[in-house]
Amino acid sequence: MRRIAIVFLIVGLVSAVGCRQPDEMLWHAQADDGLVVAAGVPHRNYVRGQTVTIVVAVRNTSGGDMIIPADSGALVYATLWRRTAIGFEQVKRYPQTAVMVAAPWKLISGKTYKCTLNLPVEPDWPTGEPLKLTIELNGRNDLAPGGLIQVFATQADYDKALKD
Repeated sequence: MRRIAIVFLIVGLVSAVGCRQPDEMLWHAQADDGLVVAAGVPHRNYVRGQTVTIVVAVRNTSGGDMIIPADSGALVYATLWRRTAIGFEQVKRYPQTAVMVAAPWKLISGKTYKCTLNLPVEPDWPTGEPLKLTIELNGRNDLAPGGLIQVFATQADYDKALKD
């Protein structure tokens, strides 16, 4: 019975984020208390000046309501990371500014909260290397699904990389 419930949960999260395109990426993380975070991006590769659209779905699969202790007005953060010799270092975090009002929010049992983040691929984003993009709930940094994307300086660089 538990396996069936897990299958329905995964199908529900995939449908919450939408039908996947061939290059689309979907990431998810689940906590022991029943909170599930799924995030998806439409492409793996981006060119400076484009926008990374991140669709986020947060679901409460527990039997009770959850209070999430947010420390600002932003409910979700996106963080861009660069690989270094000793791990990953933070490059950018979005939103870069948020209302600094500590306002916990409630996620009703069985409900899903959905939102979309639009991140501009800025000129100072590193290019030509894999970058890690993670999504986390404000107040629940124990759940941070994410994956690798790559940024190219120009469309010509992107086209050349596809040929190689």
